[in-house]
Order: sequence, then C-alpha cells, then structure tokens
Amino acid sequence: MIIRKEQLKVFSESMIENYKRRVEEHLRRSFRNECAQLTGLDIRGLIENGIVRSAKYGVVTERDVCLFIDLMFVFGLEFDTNDWASQILNDPWHTDPTQKIDYLFDVGLIRVKKQSLAEATL
Repeated sequence: MIIRKEQLKVFSESMIENYKRRVEEHLRRSFRNECAQLTGLDIRGLIENGIVRSAKYGVVTERDVCLFIDLMFVFGLEFDTNDWASQILNDPWHTDPTQKIDYLFDVGLIRVKKQSLAEATL
C-alpha cells in the first residue's frame, strides 16, 4: 500500500480538525462563562492561536497544547509574555515540553489560588 503526499495531507488536516473540535468541546465545558460570550469562530481562532503560540516553546502534544490554551483562557491570550510564564517557557533547564507545561500549569494554579485568597480577604 502506497500513501501519497496528498492523502497524507488530507489525513493530517482531518486529525487537526478533530483535535480542534475536541478542544472546543473541552473549553465550552471548562470555561462556560467565557465561551458563552464567544462565537464558534472566535473559539476556533483562539485554539489556532494557542497551537501556534505553544509550538514556539516546543509544546506540541495534544495534551500539552490543551493545557497551554487553558492557561490562555485563565491569564489572557498573551499570558506567555508575562514575566512569570515567560521565565518558565524560556528556561533552558526545562527542556522537556511536558514537564515545562506541567510546571507552568502548577505555577498558574498557585497564582489563581493566591488571587482568590486575596480577593476573599477584601
């Protein structure tokens, strides 16, 4: 069996579209309020933006890219340019992309918890 480049491209595009659909479903479940204010095209645009932005840091697996997009929803579309996130994403000691995104996600959770505590004491 011979797979031509054109066939491989169609297969690849189909897989990418399937991934985008699954991420959109995840976002609609996990970020209901935020997604309620967005169109499907808006959400797809954010997903595509997240795929491109995460790839700049070597973050390319489905799971890791989804976590990166989750962080975009929590901290803003360009969260990766914030000092705390940028330091982690560009740290030469964090070479494994999955470990890098896991650490980034953990730090993000701590930041959200601290912010929630600060708001609760006001």
